[in-house]
Amino acid sequence: MQRMCNCFRASKMCGVVDHSIYIRSLKGIGIGLVGLVLIVIGCAGGGGDGGGTRYVCTNGTAVSGEASADGIERCSACNAGYLLLNARCRTFAALTPTKISDTLATLSLANHDEFGRSVALAGNVLAVGDYGESSASGRGAVYIFTDTDNDGWVDATPDKISNALSTLSLDSGDAFGRSVALAGNVLAVGANGDDDDGSNRGAVYIFTDTDNDGWTDATPDKISDTLTTFSLDNDDFFGRSVALAGNVLAVGANGDDDGGANRGAVYIFTDIDNDGWADATPDKISSALSTLSLGDRDSFGISVALAGNVLAVGANGDDDDGSNRGAVYIFVDSDNDKNWSEETPTKISDTLTTFSLNNIDVFGASVALAGNVLAVGANGDDDGGTNSGAVYLFVDSDNDKNWSEETPTKISNALSTLSLDSGDTFGRSVALAGNVLAVGADEDDDGGTNRGAVYIFRP
Repeated sequence: MQRMCNCFRASKMCGVVDHSIYIRSLKGIGIGLVGLVLIVIGCAGGGGDGGGTRYVCTNGTAVSGEASADGIERCSACNAGYLLLNARCRTFAALTPTKISDTLATLSLANHDEFGRSVALAGNVLAVGDYGESSASGRGAVYIFTDTDNDGWVDATPDKISNALSTLSLDSGDAFGRSVALAGNVLAVGANGDDDDGSNRGAVYIFTDTDNDGWTDATPDKISDTLTTFSLDNDDFFGRSVALAGNVLAVGANGDDDGGANRGAVYIFTDIDNDGWADATPDKISSALSTLSLGDRDSFGISVALAGNVLAVGANGDDDDGSNRGAVYIFVDSDNDKNWSEETPTKISDTLTTFSLNNIDVFGASVALAGNVLAVGANGDDDGGTNSGAVYLFVDSDNDKNWSEETPTKISNALSTLSLDSGDTFGRSVALAGNVLAVGADEDDDGGTNRGAVYIFRP
């Protein structure tokens, strides 16, 4: 029986349904159907006696108690630095991305649109900011792609939210779409060039899809300096970044001057009465706090991300160990009161020994969080070409919410799976959702100068 099980294994028939090729030989040695079934079960079970081809798992822990007919890996957990993607321990760096750009028949862009300046993911929806939209004098736009057939977004015809809609009124230079965030049926869009009550004070638009048919017919709420709940100054660029999680909205204002020029700030709005954020008085995280030390032109708030009780904030002008190398601050709301302004952050920058940056890499230009993964864009990275860009992936291997101790994986032009050109600025924006990573390269030249592109990494 042991030899028969080995024969089954060698023929890769262990545990499969069609055993007809063995029936004649088994009958010849007097083994009936019941005996055949027992042999197959014993072999497929992968027990200590009969064995069987166990599921394998590279860089992790195999699924226990099962066997495999094909040797394809099945993982239940992964080692440090690896992600569990469709039952395999992989890194996004090992995947070949699809590309959404002006080369697609479903999308028409113009020079200097900078499509991909911002990206957001939620479920089967991808939102992409096109803040330059040259045909509208920099008013900006957002494209919404819906993956209706679960095969990605490259074949999806997007909806477009812009000044062409009757529900939205924008001015030249508003830069609507400079940032985007998605959560459930809510879409937040930053317009950091908005001039309500002053030049470049900025604004955020909140769209709620009340009838589950998209956001193009939704009239947005607007959060700007016209509200009495907070006050902005000229060139604060409120709305440069946005993030959503539950009833919390985080908004970056990287031009804020608390403590010094362009040190930056983040505003935290909590919707406590479930009627939106326009009536909420925000907490402000800036250099005015004793827990945070920023330098002039650090541009804290250039990017923000939220996941659970974790807030990540990019400061791509940080000068640790060199000019504009950049940094990311991680705030953990330890008492779950949604008040990150009282927390002391950890800092990820070139002072760490786990990775190395160069001048003007602008690490922290974008950030994204999902589970135990932190993605950070460094669109000034020069791997393979000046400002071709890069993304760093940090995996919190011990779930202590301290990514500063982790060695990141880097996605850049140095990989054989990715072809970038100088000036593409890959990593200008990033988004994570489940096993999908979206990366904006807003100065990609497909179809024309700086039309932009988005890369999608998925198993």
